[in-house]
Amino acid sequence: MNSLSLCLLILGTIASMNHALKENHSKKRALWAAMSINEPVFDEASVNVNLSISFALVNDSSESIKPALESSMLLVNGKESENWKLSIGQGIQPQYADLLPPGTHLVFGYAMGKEFAKPGIYRVQWKSASFETKEIVFRVLPAR
Repeated sequence: MNSLSLCLLILGTIASMNHALKENHSKKRALWAAMSINEPVFDEASVNVNLSISFALVNDSSESIKPALESSMLLVNGKESENWKLSIGQGIQPQYADLLPPGTHLVFGYAMGKEFAKPGIYRVQWKSASFETKEIVFRVLPAR
């Protein structure tokens, strides 16, 4: 392969990488989502009282967005939580739950210890068609 062919190959590769980076950047989700937990380890005897999960959404777009919380899912160890629809549907509805203006955010939380009553390691993720959190991991230890 001569040096001209090698240069053209390198330039073509760089151009396709730049195109892919621009495309990924333009596909950035308008809603940024996160969740957090108050502690990483719980005791089986007190998890029901002490475990609480906080949820947050930020509208990074220039338009108001309906976050559609009622159609979101809470995945626990890869399976949809049986109690999530009831919690999100009947729980306290935060300000902006129906329409989230540009540049605003909403934060809410639920005491969810009953969901995680058995000892074990739990991997939890919150997602919908318009947002998705990173997975959080915590552990419930057996009572002593």
